[in-house]
Amino acid sequence: MTESHHSERVIIVGGGVAGLGAAAELSRAGLPVIVLEEAALGAQASTHNQGWLYSGGIFARADLELAKSCWESAQKTIRDFPQCLEHGRNPASTGMYFVTSRAGTEMSEWKKAWDQAGIPYQVVTRNDFLRDVPHANKELIQQVCLLPDRAFRPDILLENLAAQARNAGAEIRTGTRVTELLINEGVVQGVKTSTGESLAARDVILSTGGRVEELIPRQNQPGQKSVSLKTHLVAIRPDLSHMPFVIVDQDDFNHIPHMQTSVFHSGRWFPTDSRNDSRIDPAEMAHLWESIQNLFPDLDRSALIHQREWAATATQIVDASQSTRGATPPRPSITNHGAIGGPQRLWSVSTGRLTLWTVVTEGLRREILSHQSRGPLVTNAPPWELSAENPPD
Repeated sequence: MTESHHSERVIIVGGGVAGLGAAAELSRAGLPVIVLEEAALGAQASTHNQGWLYSGGIFARADLELAKSCWESAQKTIRDFPQCLEHGRNPASTGMYFVTSRAGTEMSEWKKAWDQAGIPYQVVTRNDFLRDVPHANKELIQQVCLLPDRAFRPDILLENLAAQARNAGAEIRTGTRVTELLINEGVVQGVKTSTGESLAARDVILSTGGRVEELIPRQNQPGQKSVSLKTHLVAIRPDLSHMPFVIVDQDDFNHIPHMQTSVFHSGRWFPTDSRNDSRIDPAEMAHLWESIQNLFPDLDRSALIHQREWAATATQIVDASQSTRGATPPRPSITNHGAIGGPQRLWSVSTGRLTLWTVVTEGLRREILSHQSRGPLVTNAPPWELSAENPPD
């Protein structure tokens, strides 16, 4: 590629929330940016998730720092993009119920963790919950707290991030598949698209989930692998409640209302071999429906106006020694491939949980700017600046 090393451009491969957030951050920092998305914006994980803006409360017992990051990122999202929030039919409903369903489960450990993470919460009564979720099985509801998790519209967040990126000068191309990284002597020089076009770049950022392994030669991925985890969801209409809730002692089984639709998530994650594995596991879907029916014993599925079942995946690059067993979904990550023996000026990012998009994009901006080190541009002094080399007329 002719004189590609002179390019100041940053190419971002992937037009999801992480990619568009990075484009907005880097464009505002003065860098020329182009986003290349092979389908429509948010075609994968960004718009296939449940639309749950985490407060971090669900993670606080297991990972205090992750919980703090979630709370900070959620506050920034609400402050900067209030239009993406779902507003329920009850104007006073501005949070999510955290519920225990077993008499022996104590909420005290969760409360202690929330206090340590700085996440506000309010202890409420069973009657408060049953007022907002009137068809729930009363026998299953034990202790209840209200936390500031919120239902939100990821598609509206995407639209706003794309507008911010474009307003800051970024170019966004959809329907553009990147087929190859252009690497010369261990340094990324740009990318090649399916149309045969070669685009030069100073840095390339991969926000593509499992496609990282397709684009980086395996020998240039020392100690790295992609991990994809799958989970199951159900949407039904009419909705069963205007309030979101999570049952913390039932695998974090949860409910998010969206415009007269109830979206239920099993809370369980399992490894899968494909980043786009949308195959439904009949046993897992049966388990999810069993959880729904246990909580709503009077639910008549034949009377529902609408019901949809689907499986969603989340993917990130992790250390090869990391186990994929268990039910913990991917964590946020920023990988500088040059720092681990891979191609220089190549990065890959993953939000893990969509709520953490601000953590990833702000961290990436700091990393990119610190590695660019372009130095100041020298310009001629204006006539009103006096010096020995520039005496007055």
